[in-house]
Amino acid sequence: MPDVLGDVLLQVLVGPPGAGKTRFAQSAYPAEWIVAADDIRERLTRWRRENPVASWKSAAPARERVSRAIAREIRRRLQAQLPTVYDNTNLLKSNRESLLRLVPPSVRVKYLVFDRPLREKLATRGWRPARLIEQQHALFQAELPDILAGDGREFVTVEDRRILGEA
Repeated sequence: MPDVLGDVLLQVLVGPPGAGKTRFAQSAYPAEWIVAADDIRERLTRWRRENPVASWKSAAPARERVSRAIAREIRRRLQAQLPTVYDNTNLLKSNRESLLRLVPPSVRVKYLVFDRPLREKLATRGWRPARLIEQQHALFQAELPDILAGDGREFVTVEDRRILGEA
């Protein structure tokens, strides 16, 4: 396997729902490198991708437990110096900051930023309510300057993989 991460040990996928993060991760990295929030949520709760709206009530009360499990897995992988790709929206600065606190000194991080035009995300939204797509799109736009600046962290580089077009 080629060294696709280079000197970066943690790649953080950042983007709103429907931006293409998971599809990219699954096509670009070995499955064992990927820490996916949806996989952990499914494992620890009765939330299911095939019926996420109906099963969300089982995941909401376990939010903290799921967050702790994600943090444990990322920390474990980084301490073992294993290549790690974190697949989640990572839109809120507070969430990215919590993630960056898990990173040991000398570990480099790369944000891979994904987005597609809003009309495309709405057209392919599947189970996701249109309002959720619109809200997350607006949140992403508001957070974008900090995301593209690597949250001002010296050890964070940014790769902009957005598909730009009409919003």
